Amino acid sequence: MRLGSVTPLLKSQIWWIVSDLRDSASSAAGPDPLQRLIVAFATHRGSTERQRAAMVEQLEPLRGGLEESLLLDTCHRVELIAVRDGEMQLPAGLATARAAAAVARVFEVVAGLDSAVLAEEQLQGQVRTAHDVARTSGTLGPTLDELLRRSLRFGRRVRSHALPGADRSLADRAARWLHEQLPDARGQRALVIGTGEIARLLARLLVESGMNVTVASRRLDRARSAMADVGASQALLQADAIRSLAGTTALAIATRSATPFLDAATLGDARPHVVDLSTPGAVAADARSLLNGRHLAIDALGTLQAAPALLPKVERRLRRELAGEVEAYVAWLESRSSEAGIGILRRHAEAVRQRHVARLRRSGSLDAAQLAAVDATTAGIVAELLHGPTVRLRGDPEAERHVRELFGVTP
Repeated sequence: MRLGSVTPLLKSQIWWIVSDLRDSASSAAGPDPLQRLIVAFATHRGSTERQRAAMVEQLEPLRGGLEESLLLDTCHRVELIAVRDGEMQLPAGLATARAAAAVARVFEVVAGLDSAVLAEEQLQGQVRTAHDVARTSGTLGPTLDELLRRSLRFGRRVRSHALPGADRSLADRAARWLHEQLPDARGQRALVIGTGEIARLLARLLVESGMNVTVASRRLDRARSAMADVGASQALLQADAIRSLAGTTALAIATRSATPFLDAATLGDARPHVVDLSTPGAVAADARSLLNGRHLAIDALGTLQAAPALLPKVERRLRRELAGEVEAYVAWLESRSSEAGIGILRRHAEAVRQRHVARLRRSGSLDAAQLAAVDATTAGIVAELLHGPTVRLRGDPEAERHVRELFGVTP
């Protein structure tokens, strides 16, 4: 058979390829990837620490149905950052931000621009930890991974502009409040319960102020490690420490406990100034009543006035830069979506072409040279057919949706 006699069959194969590409249509499209982004959040400004703790418990089971998710649970906030299809049934009390507003929310939070302590230092570490946990648990995908990487990088830039001497953490603010209540604190006894980052920072500040500091923990080895780290004078088990509060003038609690452990019976006759950095709070209502103004909970700590860490003009400039970061991320997400759509189109077209060429090969009507000619010719025609659509799809944030709608390509 001469190659010229293949032409009608070749035309037939091309017609089927074009027909398959043109006529296969369905409703298998996925939504715009930007529209799938959501942040559900609550902060100390509109909820209590116990309400936020309850929200975390309710949010955890929902994460199994999400494509990507990261849960940030800190002293003053709970933030669920997610990629999802459809709507979510969220616990009461959570606000939401979607699409570009969700991106802006993540940048603002990670940068510390939404914090009680502006540009606070500890939040970066907390976000990195949540990022690592999400990656390890398999709930982190490319959309959120890139969002968190960019927001952490911007957060470092924000913190590089913080003024020296300004509050940089809740520990700074707690220490300042205690010093205001105890202006002659040098040599007085302070007890810090907890060995995490905030507890160690606060213990170190109290040591530097000249107080006699004891560090306590549910594990004695951790208490001893913290004691050595901050220069405290004593390490105790938590149970032993709260049984001997007599003589303690300052008590700081920064730990996690399902129920309050400092109640009226435990307090006894002691009346220290207590700053409770725990979430949920560690001080029971009856103890708060006895302390009568000598108690400061973490949400109240967040409302104390302090000199800002950023100059107003610097903060305004950084917020403008934040808007630029949001635009850059949205552009990245749209570009990634358009490239994905183009890839889907090309793979689908090639699969259609290969299916028809394979059918021709199985028929046995052509020799190897003729099959090679058909293969090369159809590949060139499909490439030319796809050139125009590819140019139009590039940069289109809904490219994947358009391709799936037009060609019926399921995920």
